[in-house]
Amino acid sequence: MTRTERAGAARAASDPPAQEARVQDALYRIAEAASAARDLESFYADMHAIVGELMYAENFYIALFDPERDALRYAYNVDTVDPEVLDPKVWHQLGSTRLGRGTTAFVLRTGKPFRFDIDTFRELERAGEVDAVGTIQEQGDWIGAPLIADGQTLGAGAERHADGRVAGQVRRDRAHVRQVHR
Repeated sequence: MTRTERAGAARAASDPPAQEARVQDALYRIAEAASAARDLESFYADMHAIVGELMYAENFYIALFDPERDALRYAYNVDTVDPEVLDPKVWHQLGSTRLGRGTTAFVLRTGKPFRFDIDTFRELERAGEVDAVGTIQEQGDWIGAPLIADGQTLGAGAERHADGRVAGQVRRDRAHVRQVHR
């Protein structure tokens, strides 16, 4: 892509109607992928690729929530930062465990998309709202949103940036997360 093409793409990406059209196209393609998927793993990978076209999503996961078990299962997880890989078939108890106070559990408790930078995370940690789970970085951001269908919270989707980024890009990413995960 030439510099002129990149500049045109950047203008289109910052144009609200163009952004809305891209999100609507992504939602349509996610719905198509859901109906055409051979299995859940391929659907999750397709969803990751589609979300990655809208925003940075190198480090992306989908955590499913079972309210009867009060547990999460990290059904899909691609992470270049955290060396701990959770088995996608294992349910992890929330309750009073450290995982129950992590960023994913915070999004489930609030029912809203949320962006954590290190300052926000530390502030919520001091307030007892979250605990450190996995690798916590001093640079970068974590953006997560509840996965909701028919008024039920099914889990959460999240991505994290391994390094610092421009605040405007993070705000745009958060808006995309809010729309795609509903």
